[in-house]
Amino acid sequence: AVVSTQSTGDPKGNPHPAPCTQTCAGNTGIGTTAWSGPGYILNLTVDISGCGFVDAPIITTLLEQSVTGNLKAALMSGSASAHSVTSKQFGVTLIGYVYDHVVKAQGYPHILTAQHEWSVNWQAIGFTC
Repeated sequence: AVVSTQSTGDPKGNPHPAPCTQTCAGNTGIGTTAWSGPGYILNLTVDISGCGFVDAPIITTLLEQSVTGNLKAALMSGSASAHSVTSKQFGVTLIGYVYDHVVKAQGYPHILTAQHEWSVNWQAIGFTC
């Protein structure tokens, strides 16, 4: 989804003609998010090239689990942290250990992410001109 708003400059003082600010949002896909990485570290690169930003936007993220997943508790860090942000993409890294109270399973997230269908909701706010 893309929403345009008006702005006459960015926080660094660079001028941008109005309207030039855009909000773009999406989800990486429940059950289809392409997590990678060994052990207790998971990485994800999110493509935002369709948003049309000319500079790195401000990104917010939220880790989401499918309603069909059984995960009841997780100890994770980095799940709400976007990094390596450019106008075309950003990264998300999960670091942690999971314990599933329902099936009494525990392990590293790379084993359980597909099983619990984790995805990332994201919102980007940036300039398009």
